[in-house]
Amino acid sequence: MKMRNILKGMIIGVANIIPGVSGASLMVAIGVYEKVLDSIKHPKKNIMFLIQLGLGAAIGFLLFSNLMSWLLIEYKVIIMFLIIGLIIGGTKGVVENDISKFNIFYFLIGIASIFIQALSGVDVGVSWLSLFLVGFLAGATMIIPGISGSLLLVLFSLYQPVLGYVSELSRFDFTHVWLIIVFGIGIGVGVVATTEALRRIMKSHKNQFMNIILGLLVGSIIVLVPTEGYNWWSLLSIPLIIGGFSLASLSN
Repeated sequence: MKMRNILKGMIIGVANIIPGVSGASLMVAIGVYEKVLDSIKHPKKNIMFLIQLGLGAAIGFLLFSNLMSWLLIEYKVIIMFLIIGLIIGGTKGVVENDISKFNIFYFLIGIASIFIQALSGVDVGVSWLSLFLVGFLAGATMIIPGISGSLLLVLFSLYQPVLGYVSELSRFDFTHVWLIIVFGIGIGVGVVATTEALRRIMKSHKNQFMNIILGLLVGSIIVLVPTEGYNWWSLLSIPLIIGGFSLASLSN
């Protein structure tokens, strides 16, 4: 077993737990992106590579989930501003690297989608079906450089519950283990089922697709600004926005 692949997987796992940071971009940076896509297309040929990378990602995700879960409970306002900074940095990466021409129509589709969801007060709730479907969507977006799969969990109000369930596993609490398994299956199915379709979309309609993604990112920045819970710790919000922006910019 190659420890190098496990360590790379841990980096990817940690990245995918942070909204606004693109795990796929980090795959590009550490030199495994094309091999991952090829392995998904031809799993039998690269089964050991996928196992090693997946094991590392699971370890990284599990270890870091405890910290993020605790921070969201104790310091939710400033962590939300850190996430906003991360999303702004991710937005910069999309504009610079993925959009050849700005298209206001597709951009507004993305923004409208976010505001309709936010203003309607739609909360998908925590259920086997919602976790599978959002996991599916997260898996589909995780393989696009510049896009954060975990951002979808934030938008559907599932980020904190999922983090909590994962952190329970590190304490050998298996109360919600089946929900995590369903969520993981959703991610896996999303990755496998949409890899080829997304590759075709990115090849033939990349600009339109990324303009929608840009609208989603800009809209999420607005709706994620906390409306309550401010205290003296909130003074750290601006430095954290800058720090999040810098981190996401580096990952892109």
